[in-house]
Amino acid sequence: MKKTIVIFLSAFLSLVSSSHASTIKGIHVDGFITILGDQQKEDSLLNYAQFNGVNYLALYDVFQVHTSASLTNTISAQPFADFIKKAKQNFKIKEVGVIGENFWFFNTIIDVYNQQHPDTMEQVDVYSLEFAFWNTVFVNPGGVLCTTYLTPNALPCDTNGAFSFYISQLTQINALANSSGRTSETFLSFFNQQQGDTISKSVDRVLLTNYISNYSTVYTQVKQRLEFLASGLTSIDVVPMMNADLSFLSSWLDTSVMIEPYIDIKDSLFTEPGTWKQYINLSGVQWFSYSMLPHNIGLSAPSDYKDTVKGFYVDGFITILGNIPKEDSLLTFAQDSGYNYIALYDLFPINAITPLTNVITAQPLAAFINKAKTTYNISHVGAVAENFEFFRDVINVYNQQHSDTLEKFDVYNVEFEFWNTNLTTPGASYCNDYLIPNGLSCDETGAFKYYKSVLTKVDSLANANNVISETYVGWFNQIQAVQFNNLIDRIMLHIYVNNYNNIYSISQQRFEYLASACIEINTIPIFSAEPNFLGPWLTTNSLDQPCNDVQDSVLMDAGMWNQYINIIGCQWFAYSFMPPFPAVSISENGLNEYAVIVYPNPANEFIEITITNQSAIINKATIVSYTGQYTNELKTAADRIKFNVQEIPPGVYTLRLEMTNGLVVTKKIVIVH
Repeated sequence: MKKTIVIFLSAFLSLVSSSHASTIKGIHVDGFITILGDQQKEDSLLNYAQFNGVNYLALYDVFQVHTSASLTNTISAQPFADFIKKAKQNFKIKEVGVIGENFWFFNTIIDVYNQQHPDTMEQVDVYSLEFAFWNTVFVNPGGVLCTTYLTPNALPCDTNGAFSFYISQLTQINALANSSGRTSETFLSFFNQQQGDTISKSVDRVLLTNYISNYSTVYTQVKQRLEFLASGLTSIDVVPMMNADLSFLSSWLDTSVMIEPYIDIKDSLFTEPGTWKQYINLSGVQWFSYSMLPHNIGLSAPSDYKDTVKGFYVDGFITILGNIPKEDSLLTFAQDSGYNYIALYDLFPINAITPLTNVITAQPLAAFINKAKTTYNISHVGAVAENFEFFRDVINVYNQQHSDTLEKFDVYNVEFEFWNTNLTTPGASYCNDYLIPNGLSCDETGAFKYYKSVLTKVDSLANANNVISETYVGWFNQIQAVQFNNLIDRIMLHIYVNNYNNIYSISQQRFEYLASACIEINTIPIFSAEPNFLGPWLTTNSLDQPCNDVQDSVLMDAGMWNQYINIIGCQWFAYSFMPPFPAVSISENGLNEYAVIVYPNPANEFIEITITNQSAIINKATIVSYTGQYTNELKTAADRIKFNVQEIPPGVYTLRLEMTNGLVVTKKIVIVH
C-alpha cells in the first residue's frame, strides 16, 4: 500500500511525511454485532461518522459476526459486504478495519472474505491486531490470554511470554496484509524501548493509547512511548488513540473537536528538540469508542454538492448589512444572474460592532440569510475567516443559536494566504497575529503549518455541525497540495488572469498538484472581476464561460490525473468589481435573441442600455414597478439608450424593451439613491 502511493507520485514525494495520503480520523465501533443488518442502526453510525468527519472505522465483534453468519460464505457475508460498500460509497469512509487478536482469524476468515469479494468497495482495508500483552490480568495464570494462547503454545503466562506470542502474530499479519495490499495495524499501550524497537519494524501503523482525563497532558503522556517506537530508527505511522469514556475525555469533547489531539501532538513534535522525532509519522487520531462518544448530532444527511455551485464573494458586506435597499440590490443581482452561493467577508468587524453570538444583535444577519434563501434562491451562504477560533467561538455559536436552517451559515470558508510573503514575513500581519504566538517561523513554512492546522480543525468543526468546509488557495507546490487536499470538503482555486486565453495554462499544473494524492477532490475555480483581471472581458462575455471552459479543458486533458478533479461550480471575486449584468443572452420571458447590457445596475442617476445584436433595435423602453404603481416610458429607435432615473423612487423594477421586430425583452433593475 505504501510503496504503490510513493511510486505513483514520483520520487520527490517521498519527502512527504505521510505515506497515507489522508489524515486518519477514526473511531472504534463497539457493539457492531448489534448494528450489522439493522439499517437504522447502520445509518445512524454512518451518519454520525460522516457528520464528525470520520474516514476510518475499526470494527469490533467481527469474529462473533462470523460465528453467527459465516463471512467465508458469500451469501451469509452479504450484509457485511453491503455495510462496507455503503460506508465507502455514501458516507465518505475511506478505510474499514477489522479488529482481531490472532493471525488465524485474519488468515482464514478476513483474508478469505476479501478474496471472495473482488470489489474493493466491499473489502476490509486494515488488519488490526489487538492483543494486550502488557495486561497482567489477561496474561498471568488463569487469565484469558494465558489460557487461550500462551499455555497451548508452551509459552510462560507472563508479559514476556505474551509479548513473544504477540510479535509472532503481528509479523505474520503484517506479511499477510502487505501481500494483498492491505494495511497492518496494532493497538498498543505500555511497552519498553526494546519492545518498541521490535514493534516498529513489524507493522504499518500503531494505534497508541492516550487515555487521559487532563487534556493538558496530551503530549507528555505519549512522548516517551513515541521515543521507544523511534528507537529502531525506522519510520513508523502512529495514530494516537483517545478515550471518550466519562472517566477520560468525555466532558472535554463537549467543547472541542475530535481531531484536536492530532493537531496538538503534532505541534509538540514539531518543536521537540530530539532527533528521534523524524521517525514518527503522526497520521491522525482514533477514538474509543462509538458507544461512548457524544451523540448529540442530528442524523439527516449533510449538505452535498448535487447542485452546481455558482457563487461570488461579497466584499464590503459591513456597509450592506442592515441597509435594506443595499441588501436587496445585492440579492437581486445574485438572483438575476443565477447565483446560488454567496461568501460573506467583513464578519469579524461586524461581530465587533454587533456581536453575532447575541441572538438580538445577530438578528439583522439572520434576517439577511433567511431572505437570501427564501426570496432570492440562494441555497448556500458562506462565512469567510482566517482562523479557527473565529469559526468556533463566533460563527459556529451563531449557527447553534439559530435552529432554523434558513438562518444558518452553510459553508465555513478558510482564507489564509500562506504563500503571500506580504502577509507572512517578519512584521507582517500573519507573522504578528498567528505565527509568532504559535511558535512558528515567519515564512511560508511556518504559515503553511498554521494553515494546515486551521484547515483540519475547521473541517472537523464543520463536519460535526453539518456544514461544508471550504478553502481558497492561490499558489502552492505538489508536496503542499498532497498535504492539504484531503483536509477539507472543497477547494477554491484562484485563476486570476487578464488574458482570457491563459485561464487553463495558468491553472493546469496546480490542478495536477491537487490530484497527485490520487484522492477525488471537489474543486471550484475562482475568477476575478477586478479591472486588472477579467473585469474588462466581462463587459462582453458570460459569467459562466470561464467555468465551462476550464471544466472542459480538465476533462479533455490527456493526463490520468484529471479523474481526481471534480469541478463542481464557479466562483467570482468580488461583488463590488462585477458588472452587475454582463452581456449575456438575457430575457426573463425566455427570449434569447438579444445580448443586453444594462449598466450601472443598481443605478442612481441613469441606466445605459445597449443591444449588441444588430438585427433589431429598441423601439420603446419602459420601467415598471413590481406593484405596477409606477411607470416611466421612453420611446426611441436606437440600439443604445440612456435612461434618466433620478426622479424614480428607489426600489426593484422591471425594464421592458420592445424591439422593432415585435419581440419583447425584460430585465430586472434596481434603483438606489
